[in-house]
Amino acid sequence: FTAIFTTSISTVTSSSEV
Repeated sequence: FTAIFTTSISTVTSSSEV
């Protein structure tokens, strides 16, 4: 579960930065 949660946060952060 943690791995999936972290991946989701990473994706959102990347989209936000861009």
